Amino acid sequence: MEWEEERIVAHLEALVSFLRRHERLWRAHVVEFFQGRLWEILDTQWLLALRNASMEDLLLLPSHISKDCWPKTLQDFLADARSLSLSRELMETSKVLPFTKPCGSLPSVITQGVNAKKLHEIERLSSLIVNISRVVNATEIVDVGAGQGYLAQVLAFHHKLPVVAVDCSAHNTTVTNKRADRIQRYYASRSGKLDIVLHTGRAANPGPKTATCLLGSGNENVSLDAFLSSISIRKEDEQRSHEQHSIVLAGLHACGDLSANMLRTFVNRQDVTAVISVGCCYNLLSENDDKCGFPLSRGVKRLNLRLGGAGRDLGCQSAHRWKDIGCEMAVANFDVHAFRAAFQILLHRFYPGIAVTSPSVGRIGKAKRRKQMRKPSSECQACHGKGGDDAGKFVAFQHYSAEALKRLGLPEVSREDLAEIWKEVEPFQALVSPFWSLRSAIAPVLETLLLMDRLLYLKEQESEVPSFSAMLLPVFDPCVSPRNMAVVATRRKSGDKTSSESLLG
Repeated sequence: MEWEEERIVAHLEALVSFLRRHERLWRAHVVEFFQGRLWEILDTQWLLALRNASMEDLLLLPSHISKDCWPKTLQDFLADARSLSLSRELMETSKVLPFTKPCGSLPSVITQGVNAKKLHEIERLSSLIVNISRVVNATEIVDVGAGQGYLAQVLAFHHKLPVVAVDCSAHNTTVTNKRADRIQRYYASRSGKLDIVLHTGRAANPGPKTATCLLGSGNENVSLDAFLSSISIRKEDEQRSHEQHSIVLAGLHACGDLSANMLRTFVNRQDVTAVISVGCCYNLLSENDDKCGFPLSRGVKRLNLRLGGAGRDLGCQSAHRWKDIGCEMAVANFDVHAFRAAFQILLHRFYPGIAVTSPSVGRIGKAKRRKQMRKPSSECQACHGKGGDDAGKFVAFQHYSAEALKRLGLPEVSREDLAEIWKEVEPFQALVSPFWSLRSAIAPVLETLLLMDRLLYLKEQESEVPSFSAMLLPVFDPCVSPRNMAVVATRRKSGDKTSSESLLG
Protein backbone atom coordinates (compact mmCIF):
# COMPACT_ATOMS: atom_id res chain seq x y z
CA MET A 1 0.00 0.00 0.00
CA GLU A 2 1.51 3.30 -1.16
CA TRP A 3 1.37 6.26 1.24
CA GLU A 4 2.70 9.77 0.68
CA GLU A 5 4.77 11.27 3.49
CA GLU A 6 2.23 13.98 4.34
CA ARG A 7 -0.57 11.43 4.64
CA ILE A 8 1.59 9.17 6.82
CA VAL A 9 2.36 12.04 9.21
CA ALA A 10 -1.33 12.96 9.52
CA HIS A 11 -2.27 9.35 10.19
CA LEU A 12 0.45 8.99 12.80
CA GLU A 13 -0.76 12.12 14.57
CA ALA A 14 -4.27 10.63 14.71
CA LEU A 15 -2.85 7.34 16.00
CA VAL A 16 -0.96 9.02 18.81
CA SER A 17 -3.97 11.16 19.73
CA PHE A 18 -6.10 7.99 20.07
CA LEU A 19 -3.41 6.23 22.11
CA ARG A 20 -3.08 9.18 24.49
CA ARG A 21 -6.85 9.19 25.09
CA HIS A 22 -6.79 5.52 26.06
CA GLU A 23 -3.33 5.42 27.61
CA ARG A 24 -4.39 4.04 31.00
CA LEU A 25 -5.97 1.02 29.32
CA TRP A 26 -3.10 -0.07 27.09
CA ARG A 27 -0.39 0.75 29.62
CA ALA A 28 -2.08 -1.41 32.27
CA HIS A 29 -0.48 -4.75 33.12
CA VAL A 30 -3.09 -7.50 33.28
CA VAL A 31 -1.08 -9.26 36.01
CA GLU A 32 -2.02 -6.31 38.27
CA PHE A 33 -5.73 -6.59 37.43
CA PHE A 34 -6.88 -7.50 40.95
CA GLN A 35 -4.11 -5.79 42.91
CA GLY A 36 -4.62 -2.51 41.06
CA ARG A 37 -8.42 -2.82 40.66
CA LEU A 38 -7.94 -2.20 36.95
CA TRP A 39 -11.63 -2.67 36.08
CA GLU A 40 -12.10 0.83 37.54
CA ILE A 41 -10.24 2.19 34.50
CA LEU A 42 -13.19 1.24 32.29
CA ASP A 43 -16.32 3.26 31.68
CA THR A 44 -19.10 1.85 33.88
CA GLN A 45 -21.50 1.48 30.95
CA TRP A 46 -18.87 -0.30 28.87
CA LEU A 47 -18.16 -2.71 31.69
CA LEU A 48 -21.83 -3.47 32.23
CA ALA A 49 -22.39 -4.16 28.53
CA LEU A 50 -19.33 -6.37 28.16
CA ARG A 51 -19.91 -8.27 31.40
CA ASN A 52 -23.15 -9.52 29.88
CA ALA A 53 -21.65 -10.16 26.44
CA SER A 54 -21.16 -13.67 25.08
CA MET A 55 -17.68 -15.10 24.76
CA GLU A 56 -18.08 -15.01 20.97
CA ASP A 57 -18.69 -11.25 21.09
CA LEU A 58 -15.69 -10.70 23.37
CA LEU A 59 -13.44 -12.60 20.97
CA LEU A 60 -14.53 -10.29 18.15
CA LEU A 61 -13.63 -7.15 20.11
CA PRO A 62 -9.94 -7.22 19.08
CA SER A 63 -11.19 -7.18 15.46
CA HIS A 64 -13.24 -4.05 16.29
CA ILE A 65 -16.61 -5.73 15.75
CA SER A 66 -19.30 -4.17 17.94
CA LYS A 67 -22.98 -4.68 18.76
CA ASP A 68 -25.76 -2.15 18.18
CA CYS A 69 -26.95 -2.61 21.76
CA TRP A 70 -23.62 -1.47 23.22
CA PRO A 71 -23.08 2.13 24.41
CA LYS A 72 -22.46 4.63 21.62
CA THR A 73 -19.12 5.63 23.16
CA LEU A 74 -17.94 2.00 23.08
CA GLN A 75 -19.02 1.66 19.45
CA ASP A 76 -17.14 4.88 18.64
CA PHE A 77 -14.01 3.57 20.39
CA LEU A 78 -14.04 0.41 18.27
CA ALA A 79 -14.81 2.36 15.07
CA ASP A 80 -11.88 4.71 15.72
CA ALA A 81 -9.53 1.79 16.40
CA ARG A 82 -10.67 0.09 13.19
CA SER A 83 -10.22 3.21 11.04
CA LEU A 84 -6.72 3.82 12.40
CA SER A 85 -5.46 0.24 11.97
CA LEU A 86 -3.83 -0.91 8.75
CA SER A 87 -5.73 -3.48 6.72
CA ARG A 88 -4.03 -6.83 7.20
CA GLU A 89 -5.86 -8.82 4.54
CA LEU A 90 -3.61 -10.74 2.18
CA MET A 91 -2.86 -8.80 -1.00
CA GLU A 92 -1.64 -10.40 -4.20
CA THR A 93 1.69 -8.76 -4.94
CA SER A 94 1.05 -8.76 -8.69
CA LYS A 95 -1.80 -6.28 -8.15
CA VAL A 96 0.53 -3.85 -6.38
CA LEU A 97 3.83 -4.64 -8.10
CA PRO A 98 3.01 -5.33 -11.77
CA PHE A 99 6.50 -6.65 -12.55
CA THR A 100 6.09 -9.66 -10.23
CA LYS A 101 5.52 -13.10 -11.73
CA PRO A 102 4.36 -16.28 -9.96
CA CYS A 103 7.20 -18.64 -9.02
CA GLY A 104 5.24 -21.88 -8.72
CA SER A 105 5.10 -24.42 -5.92
CA LEU A 106 8.17 -25.70 -4.09
CA PRO A 107 9.57 -29.23 -4.50
CA SER A 108 9.04 -31.70 -1.67
CA VAL A 109 12.78 -32.07 -1.00
CA ILE A 110 12.82 -28.44 0.16
CA THR A 111 9.49 -28.49 2.01
CA GLN A 112 10.18 -31.72 3.92
CA GLY A 113 9.72 -31.14 7.65
CA VAL A 114 8.34 -27.62 7.18
CA ASN A 115 5.07 -26.91 8.99
CA ALA A 116 2.09 -25.35 7.21
CA LYS A 117 2.66 -21.85 8.63
CA LYS A 118 6.32 -21.74 7.68
CA LEU A 119 5.58 -23.18 4.24
CA HIS A 120 3.00 -20.46 3.58
CA GLU A 121 5.55 -17.83 4.64
CA ILE A 122 8.54 -19.05 2.64
CA GLU A 123 6.48 -19.67 -0.52
CA ARG A 124 5.07 -16.16 -0.58
CA LEU A 125 8.08 -14.24 0.68
CA SER A 126 10.59 -16.05 -1.53
CA SER A 127 8.46 -15.20 -4.57
CA LEU A 128 8.51 -11.51 -3.65
CA ILE A 129 12.27 -11.58 -2.99
CA VAL A 130 12.98 -13.32 -6.30
CA ASN A 131 10.99 -10.81 -8.31
CA ILE A 132 12.55 -7.78 -6.64
CA SER A 133 16.03 -9.31 -6.90
CA ARG A 134 15.59 -9.60 -10.66
CA VAL A 135 14.59 -5.97 -10.99
CA VAL A 136 17.55 -4.63 -8.98
CA ASN A 137 19.97 -7.13 -10.56
CA ALA A 138 20.93 -8.54 -7.18
CA THR A 139 24.34 -10.15 -6.89
CA GLU A 140 23.73 -11.29 -3.32
CA ILE A 141 20.81 -11.98 -0.97
CA VAL A 142 21.44 -11.74 2.77
CA ASP A 143 18.83 -13.56 4.86
CA VAL A 144 18.97 -11.68 8.17
CA GLY A 145 17.91 -13.68 11.23
CA ALA A 146 17.72 -16.78 9.04
CA GLY A 147 16.76 -19.24 11.78
CA GLN A 148 17.17 -22.75 10.41
CA GLY A 149 17.55 -21.52 6.86
CA TYR A 150 14.21 -22.44 5.27
CA LEU A 151 13.88 -19.20 3.31
CA ALA A 152 17.57 -19.13 2.34
CA GLN A 153 17.41 -22.70 1.04
CA VAL A 154 14.39 -21.94 -1.13
CA LEU A 155 16.19 -18.95 -2.61
CA ALA A 156 19.45 -20.83 -3.17
CA PHE A 157 18.33 -24.29 -4.29
CA HIS A 158 15.01 -23.59 -6.00
CA HIS A 159 15.66 -20.13 -7.41
CA LYS A 160 19.46 -20.47 -7.75
CA LEU A 161 20.25 -17.14 -6.14
CA PRO A 162 23.50 -16.44 -4.23
CA VAL A 163 22.46 -16.33 -0.57
CA VAL A 164 24.12 -15.77 2.79
CA ALA A 165 22.06 -16.94 5.77
CA VAL A 166 23.11 -15.20 8.98
CA ASP A 167 21.77 -16.05 12.42
CA CYS A 168 22.91 -15.47 16.00
CA SER A 169 22.49 -19.14 16.95
CA ALA A 170 25.28 -21.61 16.18
CA HIS A 171 22.74 -24.41 16.58
CA ASN A 172 20.53 -22.90 13.87
CA THR A 173 23.53 -22.56 11.56
CA THR A 174 24.44 -26.23 12.11
CA VAL A 175 20.87 -27.32 11.35
CA THR A 176 20.84 -25.13 8.23
CA ASN A 177 24.06 -26.70 6.95
CA LYS A 178 22.92 -30.27 7.62
CA ARG A 179 19.62 -29.69 5.88
CA ALA A 180 21.34 -27.98 2.96
CA ASP A 181 23.70 -30.95 2.61
CA ARG A 182 20.73 -33.33 2.33
CA ILE A 183 19.06 -31.14 -0.31
CA GLN A 184 22.34 -30.79 -2.18
CA ARG A 185 22.79 -34.55 -2.38
CA TYR A 186 19.25 -34.94 -3.69
CA TYR A 187 19.84 -32.51 -6.56
CA ALA A 188 23.25 -34.04 -7.30
CA SER A 189 21.80 -37.56 -7.46
CA ARG A 190 19.09 -36.41 -9.86
CA SER A 191 21.66 -34.81 -12.16
CA GLY A 192 24.02 -37.79 -11.94
CA LYS A 193 26.73 -35.73 -10.25
CA LEU A 194 26.63 -37.24 -6.75
CA ASP A 195 30.08 -38.83 -7.21
CA ILE A 196 31.53 -35.43 -8.06
CA VAL A 197 30.05 -33.95 -4.90
CA LEU A 198 31.35 -36.81 -2.74
CA HIS A 199 34.89 -36.69 -4.16
CA THR A 200 35.41 -32.96 -4.65
CA GLY A 201 33.05 -31.45 -2.11
CA ARG A 202 31.85 -29.05 -4.81
CA ALA A 203 28.14 -28.94 -5.50
CA ALA A 204 26.65 -28.33 -8.92
CA ASN A 205 23.69 -26.67 -7.18
CA PRO A 206 25.21 -24.89 -4.15
CA GLY A 207 23.10 -24.02 -1.16
CA PRO A 208 23.26 -20.88 0.94
CA LYS A 209 26.46 -19.80 2.62
CA THR A 210 25.99 -19.48 6.38
CA ALA A 211 27.35 -17.28 9.13
CA THR A 212 26.81 -17.19 12.88
CA CYS A 213 26.87 -13.62 14.10
CA LEU A 214 25.11 -11.62 16.82
CA LEU A 215 23.86 -8.61 14.91
CA GLY A 216 22.89 -5.54 16.90
CA SER A 217 23.88 -2.07 18.02
CA GLY A 218 25.41 -2.90 21.41
CA ASN A 219 29.15 -2.99 22.08
CA GLU A 220 29.15 -6.78 22.26
CA ASN A 221 27.36 -7.11 18.93
CA VAL A 222 28.40 -6.69 15.31
CA SER A 223 26.42 -4.11 13.36
CA LEU A 224 24.69 -5.31 10.22
CA ASP A 225 26.64 -2.69 8.28
CA ALA A 226 29.95 -4.07 9.58
CA PHE A 227 28.86 -7.61 8.79
CA LEU A 228 28.08 -6.71 5.19
CA SER A 229 31.48 -5.06 4.91
CA SER A 230 33.24 -8.14 6.26
CA ILE A 231 31.67 -10.84 4.13
CA SER A 232 33.12 -11.61 0.73
CA ILE A 233 31.14 -13.61 -1.78
CA ARG A 234 33.42 -15.43 -4.22
CA LYS A 235 31.99 -15.25 -7.70
CA GLU A 236 32.51 -18.38 -9.74
CA ASP A 237 32.13 -16.42 -12.94
CA GLU A 238 35.10 -14.04 -12.90
CA GLN A 239 33.74 -12.23 -15.91
CA ARG A 240 31.03 -10.77 -13.70
CA SER A 241 33.46 -9.43 -11.11
CA HIS A 242 33.37 -5.96 -12.64
CA GLU A 243 29.63 -5.64 -12.04
CA GLN A 244 28.35 -3.34 -9.33
CA HIS A 245 27.60 -5.17 -6.10
CA SER A 246 23.85 -5.26 -5.44
CA ILE A 247 22.71 -6.64 -2.08
CA VAL A 248 19.13 -7.47 -1.13
CA LEU A 249 18.44 -7.68 2.60
CA ALA A 250 15.63 -10.09 3.45
CA GLY A 251 14.16 -10.88 6.84
CA LEU A 252 11.36 -13.30 7.66
CA HIS A 253 10.32 -12.26 11.17
CA ALA A 254 13.67 -10.71 12.01
CA CYS A 255 13.39 -10.18 15.73
CA GLY A 256 13.08 -6.87 17.60
CA ASP A 257 15.66 -4.23 16.65
CA LEU A 258 17.04 -6.39 13.84
CA SER A 259 14.21 -5.35 11.50
CA ALA A 260 14.83 -1.68 12.29
CA ASN A 261 18.57 -2.09 11.73
CA MET A 262 17.88 -3.62 8.32
CA LEU A 263 16.15 -0.39 7.29
CA ARG A 264 18.99 1.77 8.64
CA THR A 265 21.51 -0.32 6.75
CA PHE A 266 19.49 0.00 3.54
CA VAL A 267 19.48 3.78 3.90
CA ASN A 268 23.19 4.05 4.71
CA ARG A 269 24.73 1.63 2.19
CA GLN A 270 24.63 2.32 -1.52
CA ASP A 271 25.30 -1.34 -2.32
CA VAL A 272 22.08 -2.43 -0.58
CA THR A 273 19.60 -1.97 -3.40
CA ALA A 274 16.51 -3.49 -1.78
CA VAL A 275 15.14 -4.55 1.58
CA ILE A 276 12.19 -6.85 2.27
CA SER A 277 11.58 -7.01 6.01
CA VAL A 278 8.77 -8.74 7.92
CA GLY A 279 9.31 -7.83 11.56
CA CYS A 280 8.18 -9.49 14.77
CA CYS A 281 8.82 -9.51 18.53
CA TYR A 282 7.97 -5.85 19.08
CA ASN A 283 8.31 -6.54 22.80
CA LEU A 284 12.09 -6.77 22.26
CA LEU A 285 12.40 -3.36 20.59
CA SER A 286 14.60 -0.80 22.33
CA GLU A 287 13.34 2.75 22.83
CA ASN A 288 14.73 6.24 23.17
CA ASP A 289 18.39 6.02 22.27
CA ASP A 290 20.35 6.84 19.13
CA LYS A 291 20.16 3.33 17.71
CA CYS A 292 16.79 2.30 19.14
CA GLY A 293 14.26 0.14 17.33
CA PHE A 294 11.44 2.63 18.03
CA PRO A 295 10.96 5.34 17.04
CA LEU A 296 12.96 5.40 13.82
CA SER A 297 11.42 8.40 12.08
CA ARG A 298 11.87 12.06 12.94
CA GLY A 299 8.11 12.51 12.68
CA VAL A 300 7.29 9.98 15.39
CA LYS A 301 10.14 11.21 17.59
CA ARG A 302 8.53 14.67 17.52
CA LEU A 303 5.25 13.15 18.76
CA ASN A 304 7.12 12.03 21.90
CA LEU A 305 5.17 8.88 22.79
CA ARG A 306 7.07 6.16 24.61
CA LEU A 307 5.33 2.78 24.43
CA GLY A 308 7.16 0.98 27.21
CA GLY A 309 7.09 -2.76 27.70
CA ALA A 310 3.30 -2.93 28.09
CA GLY A 311 2.65 -1.16 24.79
CA ARG A 312 5.21 -3.15 22.83
CA ASP A 313 3.90 -6.42 24.28
CA LEU A 314 0.35 -5.50 23.35
CA GLY A 315 1.42 -4.68 19.79
CA CYS A 316 2.25 -8.38 19.36
CA GLN A 317 -1.35 -9.50 19.96
CA SER A 318 -3.22 -10.97 16.98
CA ALA A 319 -6.88 -10.12 16.48
CA HIS A 320 -7.20 -12.75 13.73
CA ARG A 321 -6.09 -15.59 15.97
CA TRP A 322 -8.47 -14.65 18.76
CA LYS A 323 -11.38 -14.39 16.34
CA ASP A 324 -10.90 -18.06 15.40
CA ILE A 325 -9.68 -19.51 18.70
CA GLY A 326 -13.01 -20.92 19.90
CA CYS A 327 -14.86 -20.37 23.16
CA GLU A 328 -13.45 -23.31 25.12
CA MET A 329 -9.86 -22.33 24.47
CA ALA A 330 -10.67 -18.68 25.16
CA VAL A 331 -12.19 -19.47 28.57
CA ALA A 332 -9.11 -21.52 29.46
CA ASN A 333 -6.85 -18.60 28.49
CA PHE A 334 -8.90 -16.05 30.43
CA ASP A 335 -8.84 -18.34 33.46
CA VAL A 336 -5.05 -18.41 33.29
CA HIS A 337 -4.98 -14.59 33.11
CA ALA A 338 -7.16 -14.52 36.23
CA PHE A 339 -4.95 -17.05 38.02
CA ARG A 340 -1.82 -15.05 37.17
CA ALA A 341 -3.44 -11.82 38.42
CA ALA A 342 -4.55 -13.56 41.63
CA PHE A 343 -1.05 -14.99 42.00
CA GLN A 344 0.28 -11.43 41.80
CA ILE A 345 -1.71 -10.64 44.96
CA LEU A 346 -0.03 -13.63 46.57
CA LEU A 347 3.36 -12.22 45.61
CA HIS A 348 2.52 -8.74 46.89
CA ARG A 349 1.32 -10.22 50.16
CA PHE A 350 4.02 -12.79 50.87
CA TYR A 351 6.93 -11.89 48.58
CA PRO A 352 6.70 -8.12 47.90
CA GLY A 353 10.29 -7.89 46.71
CA ILE A 354 9.50 -10.39 43.96
CA ALA A 355 6.12 -8.84 43.11
CA VAL A 356 7.57 -5.52 41.99
CA THR A 357 9.48 -7.30 39.21
CA SER A 358 6.29 -8.94 37.80
CA PRO A 359 8.25 -12.16 37.19
CA SER A 360 7.43 -14.47 34.32
CA VAL A 361 6.20 -17.88 35.44
CA GLY A 362 5.84 -19.35 31.96
CA ARG A 363 2.79 -20.89 30.32
CA ILE A 364 1.38 -22.94 33.16
CA GLY A 365 -1.48 -25.16 32.01
CA LYS A 366 -0.59 -24.93 28.31
CA ALA A 367 -0.97 -28.69 27.77
CA LYS A 368 -4.43 -28.63 29.31
CA ARG A 369 -5.49 -25.74 27.09
CA ARG A 370 -4.29 -27.58 23.98
CA LYS A 371 -6.34 -30.60 25.04
CA GLN A 372 -9.40 -28.38 25.43
CA MET A 373 -8.75 -26.87 22.01
CA ARG A 374 -9.02 -30.31 20.43
CA LYS A 375 -12.49 -30.91 21.90
CA PRO A 376 -15.48 -30.80 19.54
CA SER A 377 -17.10 -27.38 19.50
CA SER A 378 -20.39 -28.92 20.65
CA GLU A 379 -18.82 -29.51 24.07
CA CYS A 380 -18.22 -25.82 24.57
CA GLN A 381 -20.61 -24.15 26.99
CA ALA A 382 -18.53 -21.02 27.37
CA CYS A 383 -20.32 -19.25 24.53
CA HIS A 384 -23.44 -19.42 26.64
CA GLY A 385 -21.76 -17.92 29.68
CA LYS A 386 -20.89 -21.18 31.45
CA GLY A 387 -17.18 -21.03 32.08
CA GLY A 388 -16.87 -23.66 34.80
CA ASP A 389 -17.79 -23.94 38.50
CA ASP A 390 -16.17 -21.70 41.12
CA ALA A 391 -14.95 -24.60 43.28
CA GLY A 392 -13.20 -26.12 40.28
CA LYS A 393 -11.54 -22.80 39.50
CA PHE A 394 -10.22 -22.50 43.04
CA VAL A 395 -8.67 -25.95 42.74
CA ALA A 396 -7.13 -24.88 39.43
CA PHE A 397 -5.80 -21.71 41.10
CA GLN A 398 -4.20 -23.87 43.81
CA HIS A 399 -2.43 -25.96 41.18
CA TYR A 400 -1.38 -22.84 39.28
CA SER A 401 0.05 -21.17 42.40
CA ALA A 402 1.93 -24.28 43.49
CA GLU A 403 3.56 -24.63 40.07
CA ALA A 404 4.33 -20.89 39.82
CA LEU A 405 5.96 -20.82 43.27
CA LYS A 406 8.00 -23.88 42.34
CA ARG A 407 9.23 -22.23 39.13
CA LEU A 408 10.23 -19.11 41.06
CA GLY A 409 11.97 -21.15 43.75
CA LEU A 410 9.69 -19.81 46.50
CA PRO A 411 8.19 -21.67 49.50
CA GLU A 412 4.59 -22.89 49.28
CA VAL A 413 1.68 -20.88 50.67
CA SER A 414 -1.01 -22.54 52.79
CA ARG A 415 -4.36 -23.59 51.37
CA GLU A 416 -6.07 -21.21 53.79
CA ASP A 417 -4.10 -18.24 52.48
CA LEU A 418 -4.86 -19.24 48.89
CA ALA A 419 -8.55 -19.58 49.73
CA GLU A 420 -8.56 -16.10 51.24
CA ILE A 421 -6.99 -14.61 48.12
CA TRP A 422 -9.43 -16.41 45.83
CA LYS A 423 -12.38 -15.24 47.95
CA GLU A 424 -11.20 -11.65 47.45
CA VAL A 425 -10.80 -11.88 43.69
CA GLU A 426 -13.63 -14.24 42.75
CA PRO A 427 -16.34 -11.51 42.54
CA PHE A 428 -14.23 -9.69 39.94
CA GLN A 429 -12.90 -12.69 38.03
CA ALA A 430 -15.58 -12.39 35.33
CA LEU A 431 -14.26 -8.90 34.50
CA VAL A 432 -10.90 -10.20 33.30
CA SER A 433 -12.19 -11.25 29.87
CA PRO A 434 -13.93 -7.92 29.05
CA PHE A 435 -10.87 -5.98 30.22
CA TRP A 436 -8.46 -8.14 28.26
CA SER A 437 -10.62 -8.01 25.11
CA LEU A 438 -11.01 -4.22 25.23
CA ARG A 439 -7.30 -3.77 25.76
CA SER A 440 -6.56 -6.10 22.85
CA ALA A 441 -8.67 -3.90 20.57
CA ILE A 442 -5.83 -1.38 20.83
CA ALA A 443 -3.22 -3.93 19.69
CA PRO A 444 -3.71 -3.34 15.93
CA VAL A 445 -3.43 0.41 16.53
CA LEU A 446 -0.11 -0.04 18.31
CA GLU A 447 1.25 -2.29 15.58
CA THR A 448 0.14 0.22 12.96
CA LEU A 449 2.13 2.89 14.81
CA LEU A 450 5.24 0.69 14.80
CA LEU A 451 4.90 -0.18 11.11
CA MET A 452 4.13 3.34 9.92
CA ASP A 453 7.07 4.69 11.91
CA ARG A 454 9.28 2.42 9.79
CA LEU A 455 7.58 3.49 6.58
CA LEU A 456 7.86 7.18 7.49
CA TYR A 457 11.57 6.73 8.27
CA LEU A 458 12.12 5.53 4.70
CA LYS A 459 9.88 8.22 3.23
CA GLU A 460 11.84 10.91 5.07
CA GLN A 461 15.03 9.67 3.43
CA GLU A 462 13.26 9.41 0.07
CA SER A 463 12.24 13.07 0.19
CA GLU A 464 15.89 14.07 0.77
CA VAL A 465 17.51 11.62 -1.66
CA PRO A 466 14.85 10.60 -4.20
CA SER A 467 16.67 7.48 -5.35
CA PHE A 468 14.45 4.91 -3.71
CA SER A 469 10.85 4.22 -2.74
CA ALA A 470 9.11 2.24 -0.01
CA MET A 471 5.78 0.66 0.82
CA LEU A 472 3.98 -1.66 3.26
CA LEU A 473 2.61 -4.89 1.84
CA PRO A 474 0.54 -7.61 3.58
CA VAL A 475 2.29 -10.70 2.20
CA PHE A 476 0.77 -13.50 4.33
CA ASP A 477 -2.71 -14.62 5.29
CA PRO A 478 -3.08 -13.02 8.76
CA CYS A 479 -5.00 -16.04 10.03
CA VAL A 480 -1.97 -18.21 9.21
CA SER A 481 0.80 -15.74 10.05
CA PRO A 482 -0.34 -12.71 12.10
CA ARG A 483 2.88 -10.72 11.61
CA ASN A 484 2.18 -10.41 7.91
CA MET A 485 3.26 -6.89 6.93
CA ALA A 486 6.42 -6.50 4.88
CA VAL A 487 8.32 -3.25 4.62
CA VAL A 488 9.58 -3.24 1.03
CA ALA A 489 12.01 -0.67 -0.33
CA THR A 490 14.17 -0.44 -3.46
CA ARG A 491 17.02 1.84 -4.47
CA ARG A 492 17.82 2.99 -7.98
CA LYS A 493 21.46 2.21 -8.66
CA SER A 494 23.72 4.99 -9.91
CA GLY A 495 23.56 5.21 -13.67
CA ASP A 496 20.21 3.40 -13.79
CA LYS A 497 17.69 5.52 -15.63
CA THR A 498 14.75 3.43 -14.44
CA SER A 499 12.66 5.36 -11.97
CA SER A 500 12.39 3.81 -8.53
CA GLU A 501 8.68 4.51 -8.66
CA SER A 502 8.40 1.99 -11.48
CA LEU A 503 9.53 -0.68 -9.04
CA LEU A 504 7.19 0.08 -6.15
CA GLY A 505 4.09 1.70 -7.46
